[in-house]
Amino acid sequence: VHGTLSECLFFFARGVVVTMTTPRARRLPVEPAGVLRAHEGAVNAIRYNFDGSYCMSCGNDRICRLWNPQNGRLIKTYKSHNYPILDVCITGDNSQFASAGQDKAIFLWEVTRDTPSRKFRGHLERVNCVCFNENNEALVSGSYDSTVKFWDMKSRSVSPLMSLQDFKDSVTSIDLRGTELVTGSVDGHVRTYDVRTFKVVVDCVFRPITSLVLSTDNKCLLVQTLDHTVRLFDRKTGEVLTEFSNHKNSHVLCV
Repeated sequence: VHGTLSECLFFFARGVVVTMTTPRARRLPVEPAGVLRAHEGAVNAIRYNFDGSYCMSCGNDRICRLWNPQNGRLIKTYKSHNYPILDVCITGDNSQFASAGQDKAIFLWEVTRDTPSRKFRGHLERVNCVCFNENNEALVSGSYDSTVKFWDMKSRSVSPLMSLQDFKDSVTSIDLRGTELVTGSVDGHVRTYDVRTFKVVVDCVFRPITSLVLSTDNKCLLVQTLDHTVRLFDRKTGEVLTEFSNHKNSHVLCV
């Protein structure tokens, strides 16, 4: 689930996106504002742009779609992947986005163009997650090949700048805030890197991690695991502040 203070997006395996509104700021969504229908098959990821005025979705139909979530209008579709797309991310200036999935590559797009401007190759398996840094100078990706790779957005190189190989299993989620890179892996560990020195702090969750996201103040970390549970951690003490475990008969795909 990703959204602004007053709006969230939920996505489901049937290819339908439902937008939710909140009656007051800082409260959880309670009423659907609309349904965005276009994908065939599972919708794997949805990302808002910086100010929440647009969002992008991607899915098993190998298509990225750009939406206006305020009125539900489909603005543009992007087709170039040959396999399901697992994640998408948008630059802060809204000019570019990156998509990645089972092609084992990251596609970089200009929002106004119909074809990718660059393709980054280097992962040996599917790419599960991608994100830009705050100034859009670097792109980070996590893969089923148990690596995290950094890509230079300023040069024309399509090879990775560097690769982190501390993981014992698939890297499923990454969140880059300022100088901190937080990663989640199926090996059950949250690893936090200082991207200036690449020193790492490792925290064990003891369960396979499928998704994670930092709070806006960076003081808390929301972690979703394969036991159908979402946990909110205090990053300073490691304390579990609360758990959400009412999901039945299906896996939560992301937080």
